[in-house]
Amino acid sequence: MRRNLLARLRSGEPLLPGIVGYDETVLPQLANAVISGHDVIMLGERGQAKSRIMRSLINFLDPQVPVIAGCEINDHPYGPICRRCLDLVAKDGDKV
Repeated sequence: MRRNLLARLRSGEPLLPGIVGYDETVLPQLANAVISGHDVIMLGERGQAKSRIMRSLINFLDPQVPVIAGCEINDHPYGPICRRCLDLVAKDGDKV
């Protein structure tokens, strides 16, 4: 997500097309949070585009994400967290 967001910022394209009125306030803060790896909490009154902004963020995700086959929580092979996947990676290494 971070890499794709940085590419969009470098290209000069609008960060979230269709989100009007937040170009100088919310969107720069959101970009800084994503780039920094921070968690984000969206607060505000109804109708202030919170859900629309969050749904638009999926455009920055990679189309495919590697997972360890058979894992209940879809662990990433380079940073597994569940015991089963940690054991698999320790045993099989790059073959996982």
